[in-house]
Amino acid sequence: MYSRILLTVDLNEEASWKKALPTAVEYAKVFGADLHVA
Repeated sequence: MYSRILLTVDLNEEASWKKALPTAVEYAKVFGADLHVA
């Protein structure tokens, strides 16, 4: 379903990525997708 996932984060705001990052990693594993963090 997904081949590339882009997760944008603000490293100064932990709340912007704390929950999203593990979810994005799991999606990337399940779909065999590339995960790009910007």
